[in-house]
Amino acid sequence: MACLNINRLLPKCDQIRMFCEENKIDVMAVNETKLDFQIGDNEIQMAGYNTVRKDRNKFGGGVCLYIKSYLNYSVRNDLMPDQLETIVIEINKPNSVPIFICTWYRPPGTSIELFDTFELFLEKIDSTNCELFVLGDLNCDLFSKDLDCYSKRLLELCELYNLTQMINEPTRVTLHTETLIDLCLTTVPENISLRGVSRTGISDHDIIYIVRKLNHFRTNRHYVVEKRYFKHFKQESFESDLKNVPWDGIQDKDPNRQWEMWKSLFIAVVDKHAPLKRTRMRKKRSPWLTSQLIKLIRKRDFLKKKAISTKELSVWNEYKKTRNTVNNQIKMHKSKYFREACSDHKNNPSKLWNTINEVCCRKPKSSIITNLEIGDKKLSNGADIAAAFNEHFSTIGSKLADSISSNNANLTFLNYLSSTNSIFSLEPTSTAKVLKLLLKLSNQKASGLDGISSQLIKISAPYIVNSVTNIFNCSILSGIFPDEWKLARVTPVFKSGNRCDVNNYRPISIIPIIAKVFEKIVYDQLYDYLSHNNLLTNCQSGFRALHNTVTSLLNSIDKWRLNIDKGQINGVVFVDLK
Repeated sequence: MACLNINRLLPKCDQIRMFCEENKIDVMAVNETKLDFQIGDNEIQMAGYNTVRKDRNKFGGGVCLYIKSYLNYSVRNDLMPDQLETIVIEINKPNSVPIFICTWYRPPGTSIELFDTFELFLEKIDSTNCELFVLGDLNCDLFSKDLDCYSKRLLELCELYNLTQMINEPTRVTLHTETLIDLCLTTVPENISLRGVSRTGISDHDIIYIVRKLNHFRTNRHYVVEKRYFKHFKQESFESDLKNVPWDGIQDKDPNRQWEMWKSLFIAVVDKHAPLKRTRMRKKRSPWLTSQLIKLIRKRDFLKKKAISTKELSVWNEYKKTRNTVNNQIKMHKSKYFREACSDHKNNPSKLWNTINEVCCRKPKSSIITNLEIGDKKLSNGADIAAAFNEHFSTIGSKLADSISSNNANLTFLNYLSSTNSIFSLEPTSTAKVLKLLLKLSNQKASGLDGISSQLIKISAPYIVNSVTNIFNCSILSGIFPDEWKLARVTPVFKSGNRCDVNNYRPISIIPIIAKVFEKIVYDQLYDYLSHNNLLTNCQSGFRALHNTVTSLLNSIDKWRLNIDKGQINGVVFVDLK
């Protein structure tokens, strides 16, 4: 855990990210964020962290917590006194008492009665018999020989509630003064394995930190992925081998066996030219942080340490000059990087949006799940968590349907459909149709459990189209959908709320690329049938060509305005289907 009075967070986010990456910080508390409602969470977000904040305004105050995404925590608003600039979170670990982490910023010159409010908070925590850590700039100088009334009152509370102050070095040092105002209070000093002050030039305050050892999953800057190795891939040789594959030998009336034979032949060629390899990947640092800029940041921090130890005016002046240079260089490098990225990708909407998302720090939510609660059971084993999610996602539909009582048992979906005399039936597809769909595949599509990528399918399209078409037509004529195409790689993605609750996750399912192509063939035939027979209501905007959410919104607004013109009142019900 670490804490810093940053004196305006927004322009210093990159430096905080860099510090947290290098020091593997699990919980980072930031005081004096100086944010307001106009600054979104995405603008101050850090990859791999969740953000909790409590703002005052852009002129002063405000606190923020960055919490590692794999930690299971809940924000305890019931414990946060409104009069104090505090955030309180509760971290839950299986078979352990909860850990409460609080960050508190107390502005200088405030009323001493604030400590009475703080005491009420301590009373609530004391009754839980849990671990407590309070980190923040309390503006009580415990380094002073003559303690003021605020410092004395704080020490009284520490003695009363068995709190120990863990920092014993000055945290704000100037040429002429040294003060210890950034503090860490805890009820369990015996559980602290390391503590100290990190001299950094990010702010005029230094970073305080403590280490509370936990046996939990810890990420680092590296991770291992298994992917195809294309360094020695030669497309001509790959295509030549595909031509010599006996695709015509795949003859069977069961599409399952056809698919197994086809997959073994195809993967044998792929493994020869692009074998699977486990690669150690490094998490990407902010791309505008060049090696020269990182050296300059470290020089700034070195000069601050030197200035504090030597007390020389010339060194302080050199430190301040380097600090200002770092701030200006970060702004310049960041601006230059995004200007060039937007210019380079102006004709590529996909990459342009990736750049925009990077500017706005729109990162996908972490899929790391270490704990789960199912009823009274607390799960921490990976296999148990996976089984619990599988059970939840596979039965949620039937459970919801059973819980809904119908007021009219005779009412079915047929009451909302118009009838037609024509009969729908799937027809065999053509090689031309399949080839067109194979060549239109995006290289960005994720691979299913079979490990066959869309990139390889596109390259192979002219040589595999006949055999793939035969499998599709065999499935249509036999009415059998290959079993392996029904298997999906499912990733639970966290939405919001309690991370231990399965209801707060949505599933992302990835099926094999070939299965997606077949789905498109079936979809096109079904959609043509529904459209030709006018079976789709005009209000249907989803999953239709030339229709989207804007179509639905315009239709609704048009009706609302018409009602207003008639002097009527609009009553609207928005339903979010689980």
